[in-house]
Amino acid sequence: MEAFKQNPFPGMNPFMEQQWEDAHARLIGYMSDGIQEQLPEDLVARAEERVVGIGDPIGSTEFRSDVSVVEPWKDHRDDRGGGVATMPPPVTVRAPGAEEPSFTVRLEEFHRWIEIRDLKGKVVTVIELLSPSNEVGAIGRERYQRKRQSFLSNGINMVEIDLIRQGAPVFDDEWSRLMGENAKPYGIYVSRMNHPQCREGEADVYLVGLRQTLPVISVPLRSGEPEIALALQPLIDQCHVRGRYHLLHYDRQLYPRLVEDDLTWVNGRLLEHGLS
Repeated sequence: MEAFKQNPFPGMNPFMEQQWEDAHARLIGYMSDGIQEQLPEDLVARAEERVVGIGDPIGSTEFRSDVSVVEPWKDHRDDRGGGVATMPPPVTVRAPGAEEPSFTVRLEEFHRWIEIRDLKGKVVTVIELLSPSNEVGAIGRERYQRKRQSFLSNGINMVEIDLIRQGAPVFDDEWSRLMGENAKPYGIYVSRMNHPQCREGEADVYLVGLRQTLPVISVPLRSGEPEIALALQPLIDQCHVRGRYHLLHYDRQLYPRLVEDDLTWVNGRLLEHGLS
């Protein structure tokens, strides 16, 4: 494989946030496959998905999506790498004489995660790959925190993987402080809820710098059962190649902005790989 098609960074590629919806979907699939190969025969990993309706005046509404039909609307991106889908002109499709609906929502956010279940359908472990919608804005953060608390309060293990630089961590003040003090923009939080040897509220925290290789993390299963290893770096590298992320807009400024030393390092990596 040509060098310019490979991930130009030893760890996370910060430019992947330009296409995070695509990267997120790919990584969820890759992680699910990698986990499935290691599970006991009576456990199964499933990728779950919800479509969130934005624009509901009562509050955001979640739906389980069976089939998604996507129309190729034009995609405008701002200087921070965010994306805004431009809607086509409104078209009246309601039948003549039909009553006006209470309100109209736009189905525009997809939340995906992995659940490890036993044969009876009981959820053992949840793996979350965070998105900007979880960390940017009060509504998205609150929605994610409610979902997180629901899993934990029901004794479900959680693995939360934060590979984005936008927004702020959704966990606690200590997490944010450690990430900031150690200049580590990425992190993984592993909560074991059904292991008697773990104290309540105890979790494993992996802090990862911009120039570091992503770690191999330990995914908990049922109490007394050996944990399984999930290597994150090969999945990011695979995503980069298969998603053709050498075609990302490497001339755009990263957001949040990098400090001068990191910016010089990033530009050097891009130059070395023919992306600058």
